[in-house]
Amino acid sequence: MTDQKIKKPKSLTLLALEKIRAGITNGEYPLGSPLYEKALAERFGFSKTPVREALVQLQRENLVVVQPHSGTFVFELADKEVTELCELRLILESNALQLAMRRQSGRLLVELDGIVKRMCEAIKNQHTEQYRRLDGQFHAAFFKHCGNVYLAGAYSMIDAKLQTLRVSLIAPIPSLLDISLDEHLRIANTLKDDKIEVALKVLSEHIKRARELMRGLREVEPVTVEAL
Repeated sequence: MTDQKIKKPKSLTLLALEKIRAGITNGEYPLGSPLYEKALAERFGFSKTPVREALVQLQRENLVVVQPHSGTFVFELADKEVTELCELRLILESNALQLAMRRQSGRLLVELDGIVKRMCEAIKNQHTEQYRRLDGQFHAAFFKHCGNVYLAGAYSMIDAKLQTLRVSLIAPIPSLLDISLDEHLRIANTLKDDKIEVALKVLSEHIKRARELMRGLREVEPVTVEAL
């Protein structure tokens, strides 16, 4: 008789956490919007306790902020915070990409090739949400193959916030999506040609463009590692 692992049901706190986090990252709960314990509990069919515990965890993840005497709100970012987030993102992604190309280049290139093909299909079929998910998977692949759990862990701390900003701040304008796709294709293709420095330059331009969109600015200084 073989032993079979019995999956334990998720706790109500974990279920509430997953539901609220998903609502934030997919734009259902917009930036700066209030999150009411009672309303969320009624919506999920839970008591307020697991919802309250979930909101505490989301506060640790910097996805919500608690304002005394006002309540709990989805995070918002000032211009300075957007700049700092993009600076950190560039540092993490640049290093992860270089490590991945050094340690698992074959696997990385195969995965990126598959992702950009699906990104092309998503734009062709006007599946904006699918494109955004693939966008996140493209960048996450750097960390999946970098062979450094600490680097991957550092990125995981800002990944949900980046997902939220993709949905909430980058409008689904076809021309912008086309530019984004072109940048991802250029990164994947230059890596195939082993032109890592060129790929890093395109990555820097890509993150700079994201920062411009997040801040709503037309002209800003380029985000580069050298400038930090």
